[in-house]
Amino acid sequence: MPFSKILVPIDFSDSSTEALRLAVQMASSGQSVLTLIHVVMDPSPLYGQVGAPGVGGSTLREIVRAQKESRLESLRELRSQEVSAAVDGQIVVRVGYPPHVITALAADHDHDLIVMGTHGRTGLKRVFLGSVAERVIREAPCPVLVTREPPAPEVG
Repeated sequence: MPFSKILVPIDFSDSSTEALRLAVQMASSGQSVLTLIHVVMDPSPLYGQVGAPGVGGSTLREIVRAQKESRLESLRELRSQEVSAAVDGQIVVRVGYPPHVITALAADHDHDLIVMGTHGRTGLKRVFLGSVAERVIREAPCPVLVTREPPAPEVG
């Protein structure tokens, strides 16, 4: 079943790079369009509304703007390294809570597949850090293909 619009969330981890490589293979075999997205975590819940008077609003706005610009450049570089020129696509950087932003973009732009990596955390790490992939799976308007983080090389 060919997918026409594939969304690939990128957090610049090895697992998201592996997911991108898989998505590129899938897109190369058909006429799929890839959208790479990175979500800058919105600091508002911790520090108040970005841009609001009071607790460093303009500083937060500047930090978020700088992060967006930096991540956009990093996505451009990743795309040039990993995505064939024959594969059509775009890059997007948004601010917000990653699972909500990813699923909203997928719904708003009629993506028919999300391909993403997971870190595979378990136990307390998962409880405290949460799982973006798990939340995306629950909220996504389309199928989600999740890849695991590559195994660490064996020592010895």
